[in-house]
Amino acid sequence: MVNVNVLYTNRSAAKRFVDSCENSFKKDILRVCNSVISDSDLKIITLCGPTCSGKTTTSAILTSDLVKKGKRVKVISIDDFYFESNEMTLRNISNFESVDAIDLGCFVDVISKLINCAPTRFPIFDFVTKNRDYSEEYIPQDNDVYIIEGIQAMYPEISAILSEYKTKSIFISVAKDINICGVEFNKNEIRLIRRVVRDYFFRNSSADRTLELWKNVRVNEEQNIYPYANKADFIIDSLLPYEVFVISKYFLDITEGFPSSAYGYKTIESIRERLACLLGSSITSDLIPQDSVFREFII
Repeated sequence: MVNVNVLYTNRSAAKRFVDSCENSFKKDILRVCNSVISDSDLKIITLCGPTCSGKTTTSAILTSDLVKKGKRVKVISIDDFYFESNEMTLRNISNFESVDAIDLGCFVDVISKLINCAPTRFPIFDFVTKNRDYSEEYIPQDNDVYIIEGIQAMYPEISAILSEYKTKSIFISVAKDINICGVEFNKNEIRLIRRVVRDYFFRNSSADRTLELWKNVRVNEEQNIYPYANKADFIIDSLLPYEVFVISKYFLDITEGFPSSAYGYKTIESIRERLACLLGSSITSDLIPQDSVFREFII
């Protein structure tokens, strides 16, 4: 449990608190970077974690650190290997968290070409149209490091494909509950709050649609993600103790009028009641660095 005992209504104190949270998180990533870079033969890093753990931004920060140390880095999102909408319909797949939604054949082809220094094209999945496009041809180089990120990066099916290559794995998640002046949120609620806001702004999804999916998301995490967490070479906690203050207004606005008949209504109302207690803090979005992992969830 992380305890925050101040509401931070003073602007200067709020800025210092945000900066301290950011610096602590970035030190964790630098520690991982230094360990990874010490292995000159390493070509693949997997970055896995449950939904809304901050994988995308963490991979960007890790990329920046590796580039500074002379590596050329290519981030590969497993999300880009989702089947297109027509194929998903034909296969009767509706759950994007399932391994069945991933075009494993395409994934194998791309990874094989990269390791063998053969030119390839990366798929790019559009979450609005649910279709794929392809990037320009990519020419591998000897100093390349590939960061493979996604909730599925430690799925057995993905691990089996990567097992023949030298790989290091990173598991990132919100690892702790938080208590803010007596108002508590558990670690899964933090990720749900993040997801509702992220889906609304970046995935064209309403709060009730996000909650409709949440049950299956959690089941999949318990079955296919958390059981493999302790096998990771590195573990990072993405909780930023200031974040609940910032995201509260976004969440309250988005869930205003949440349908009482919708799945998760009681959960949403409970979260709304607790978040309302935190309004008025001086910790606002303009204090958050542009390269913060938290920028993945807010505009």
